[in-house]
Amino acid sequence: MTSSRQSRIRSLAPIAILILAVGCTLVLLYSRPVRNAILDPILSALNEIRNTLALLPQSILWAAGIFLGTIILAIAGQRMLERPSGKRRRSAPPSVAPYNTHAVDSLSRSLARSVKRHVSRVRIVRELAVLAVRLIARKEGCSLPEARKLLNSGYWTDDPVVRRFFALRDRGKPGRQDFSNAVEHTLKYLEQYHQEV
Repeated sequence: MTSSRQSRIRSLAPIAILILAVGCTLVLLYSRPVRNAILDPILSALNEIRNTLALLPQSILWAAGIFLGTIILAIAGQRMLERPSGKRRRSAPPSVAPYNTHAVDSLSRSLARSVKRHVSRVRIVRELAVLAVRLIARKEGCSLPEARKLLNSGYWTDDPVVRRFFALRDRGKPGRQDFSNAVEHTLKYLEQYHQEV
């Protein structure tokens, strides 16, 4: 489903629920057979419970109310104690969503055009940088912005070819010479890096 269709469904859902609730209310109010079939058993059960409780002494009802209140307070107090205090817990590293598989097809088309088109070369560098950031985040257990900083600093790898390849992203003008060799080398390095994760 597309996002616009999902947002349209989300916006129409409350209206549909409201229409359904109003319709059910009108049916219960104006249809005697439906009212007799649904509301009468519920009302008779509530009357039976009320009559049964009226026969019990007042002290037993108070004792039951105090007992239930104590149980509810104990459960709420236990939950309050289980919550972390003002100290922030160290959060688990973010889960990295799987890479978009459709981007691989698009990337292969850009690689085929990269010999003649500068835009395709820049796009390849950027797409591989996104992939590298995700791999760094997964391996180092850090957030995506921290992984991006590691990629930009170049300290995450000892391979000079890979460092130069991702430095092209900042300059924005990767040349044609040896570009396909650099892409191939970088992909092999990222695959090896992924297997180490």
